[in-house]
Amino acid sequence: AGYVFHALNGGSIGSGGPVSLTASGANTAAARAESAGTLIFAAGDITTSGASAVGLSVATGGRIELQADAGGQGTRVATSGRGSTAAQVDSGTLVMGNATLETTGSGSHGLVATGTAQVEMVGGRIQTSGDRSHAVMADNAVVTLRDARIQTGASYSDGLYALNGGRIEGDNVQVSTAADGSAGARVAGGATLSLINSDLHVAGEYAMGVELSGGTLRIENSALRSDHERGDGVYLRANSRADIIGTTITAGGYGININGDGSDVRLSDVEITANRRNGIWMPRASALTMLRGSITTSGDGGVGID
Repeated sequence: AGYVFHALNGGSIGSGGPVSLTASGANTAAARAESAGTLIFAAGDITTSGASAVGLSVATGGRIELQADAGGQGTRVATSGRGSTAAQVDSGTLVMGNATLETTGSGSHGLVATGTAQVEMVGGRIQTSGDRSHAVMADNAVVTLRDARIQTGASYSDGLYALNGGRIEGDNVQVSTAADGSAGARVAGGATLSLINSDLHVAGEYAMGVELSGGTLRIENSALRSDHERGDGVYLRANSRADIIGTTITAGGYGININGDGSDVRLSDVEITANRRNGIWMPRASALTMLRGSITTSGDGGVGID
C-alpha cells in the first residue's frame, strides 16, 4: 500500500488551504495517520480509484481532521472501485466539518469505524451508490453525527449500521435508502443507536426503517417512513430493545414488528400509521408498553395491535 500523505510517530501535516490528493491502485490510501500522527485538511478534494482503495485511513493513535474553510466549504473524499472505503478508522480519531464522503462500487462503504475509534461529523454528507455498500458503520466504535445527510442508492446498503457493541449517536440526521434490503439503520450484537430530531426514509422491498438484532434503539422527536408493503417501520429480532418517544412511524408494512423472543418496546407519544398491515405485530414472547400516542391502519384486515 502507498500513501500520498502519511503522518506517524507524532508527526503532523497541515494543508493550510484546499488540498488536491489523488491515488490509484488496489489497496492504496490517499492519506493515512497512525501512531500519534495528525493530518489536517481544510477543503479540497481527495480521490482514490482501485479495488479496496481507501480515501482516509486512520490507524491506532492517529488523528485526521477535515475542517471547513472560512466560507463553510468542507473536504470531499471520493473513492471508486470494488471494496473501496472513503474513510476507514481503526482505533484512531476522525473529526469532520461539512465534509462529503462518496463511494462508487460494490461493497464500498462511506465510513467504517472499528476498534476504539472515535468519529465526529458535523454537517456534510455521506453517500454510497454500489450494492452492499453501507454509508456509516460503527463496529465496537463510537460515531457521532450532527446536521448530516446519509444516503445509499443500491440494494443491501444500510444508512447507519452499528454492530458488536458499537454506538451511533445522531442529532438532526437525514437518512434515506432507495433499494431492496437497505435499512435506514441496522443495530446488532449489543450495539446502540440513539437519534433525536432525525428522519429515516426507506423505499425498497424488505427495507426497514430501523432493524434490530440484539441491539438497542432510542429515538426521540423523529420520523420513520418505509414505503414498501414489505417494509416495516421498526423490526425487532430476539433480545432487542426500543425506546421511541415523540416520533411518527409511517409504514407500508407493519408499523412495529416485534418478531423475536425477549424483546422490549416502550412507546411514549408515538403516532403509528400502517398502510397495509397491523400497526404493531407481536407474535413472540416480548414486552410492549405504550403511553399515549395513536395507531391508524388502512389495509384489509389490519388491526392496531396483534
